[in-house]
Amino acid sequence: MHEISPHIGREQVVEALGRRWKLARWDRGVWKDLLEWARPQVPDPIEAISKHLDKLPPEVAKYAVDAALKAKRAFLSINSPEVQTVLGSLEGISKALYLLLLPHQPNATEDDAYAILMEVGPEEMQKRLAVALGRSESAGNAVAPGGQ
Repeated sequence: MHEISPHIGREQVVEALGRRWKLARWDRGVWKDLLEWARPQVPDPIEAISKHLDKLPPEVAKYAVDAALKAKRAFLSINSPEVQTVLGSLEGISKALYLLLLPHQPNATEDDAYAILMEVGPEEMQKRLAVALGRSESAGNAVAPGGQ
């Protein structure tokens, strides 16, 4: 019998809320759904800076606007620092967990995922998500492809 390569994600089983929950391994669909969810969570840099422009000296305001415009034009991918921050939050971990629950528990809800996360704990869940992703349990942000 051969072993699965360590970079291939593995399904995981989590015991929480008085039952066993099976997590699917990560696939491109999970990444797509996570990114679709995360993008609107990232603050709009133009909106963020516009609230403060009148309080800044003109040369600083110009620099701030230029930086905000550059950030606004930047392509947001799953590896973008802004997206990584969102995915590393409790909400991001919970969303990833929810998406990995659905293939085996189609009636699972986002509330179930959050309750499981709270019972198991974010640190332990990060380890489980890392294995489902195909990375070492000691990886950093399991929801991040690069392990940030």
